[in-house]
Amino acid sequence: MRLDTARSKLAALLIRVCLAAGILGYGISIAPPGSPRLMALGLGLFALPLLCQALPWPLARAYALWFGVFLVIQSVMTPVLLGDAADLITNRPNMEITLNFEDGIGPGITGPQRITTDEKSFRVSPRVDYRHKSGLRIFAIGGSTTEQETLNDEATWTHRTQAALSQEFGRPIEVINTGIRGLRAKHHVATLKHILLLQPDIVVFLPGVNDWIFDIHERFGTDRPPNRVFFSNTILGRVARTEYDRIFGLGTVSIVRNRPLTGEQGSLDRARKVSWLPDRASDQYLDSLLKISAICRQNKLTCVFLTQPSAYQMDAPEEMRDRFWMTPPIASYTLTFESLVHIAQLYNRALADFANERGHPFCDLASKISPTTENFYDDVHYNDAGSSRVAEAVTDCLKPLVAAQKR
Repeated sequence: MRLDTARSKLAALLIRVCLAAGILGYGISIAPPGSPRLMALGLGLFALPLLCQALPWPLARAYALWFGVFLVIQSVMTPVLLGDAADLITNRPNMEITLNFEDGIGPGITGPQRITTDEKSFRVSPRVDYRHKSGLRIFAIGGSTTEQETLNDEATWTHRTQAALSQEFGRPIEVINTGIRGLRAKHHVATLKHILLLQPDIVVFLPGVNDWIFDIHERFGTDRPPNRVFFSNTILGRVARTEYDRIFGLGTVSIVRNRPLTGEQGSLDRARKVSWLPDRASDQYLDSLLKISAICRQNKLTCVFLTQPSAYQMDAPEEMRDRFWMTPPIASYTLTFESLVHIAQLYNRALADFANERGHPFCDLASKISPTTENFYDDVHYNDAGSSRVAEAVTDCLKPLVAAQKR
């Protein structure tokens, strides 16, 4: 009898330890390598069930295992529980970074560039009082060509547009930059929902390049590791990251850039060349645009869509083509230049058709920015002069809409 009891206890111990070890193993697999503090927090939480198995109190051991199961479930169920909010990606709040670019790093980008974010993680200068709206409020949503992480706050096309509109109409107008590099149209859906409580009057969207890169990778492959769920993206991880940033912040960081702003340039010269001339934009892109349209209509928002400027134009000089690296990035092959021109035009045309069909204001920004190093320092990113030209074009597009809001 005593032997059977001892065996039962041993079996129960082994089951508990194996379950706890499995929970810790899962925690290790989703540890975010780029966030040391969040990694330490996540590993500590996932290690608790195993550590608690050494405690003499059965109830504590049982609760520890249930806590571990909760950690796993909240991680796995995050996309289901959050819905579109799972695609919300923001910058760090209250961030201040100074990038010092040495001469020759990129055409039109030199000297120190100060990049800041406010308490909502957005780029806007001067700071906005989100609780007390005093003027017209415009949000800009997009990827890196909206964020412009290589330019001073005051040199971004969003700030320049803000200054021009405020001067034109003689009243406060805020243009708030929510852009984040790498984001696709599906992320813009989440961002739009996120800002609804901040009382937007006009929302400007600049989608395109990240969606067509995603579609190229989907068809022909990428050298990027498969997407993984990390602790920082789970519900608990998001809460921990938000609270840590709120309490401690990033502080002031100064970085000297003495290497190219881009990836490996000259990507059109890769040995493997692929021709791809699709006849329509992808469903993932078009479906996300429809979601954005539905939210805009439901909330009676003026939503403006801009085509994506790029150097993927037939008259792009060799000097410009030599700076390409997104053809696509993180791949051992390149699309042909003709394919890139075709795809950029295809996605911009699809955006124009969508805006016209759904009755949204539209601005063909791509046709207004020439494909030279006077405007771009790589395939799609604007230098200081290019940012100024983008701001002029966007300002002209927004003037009648701002005037209509005034009435």
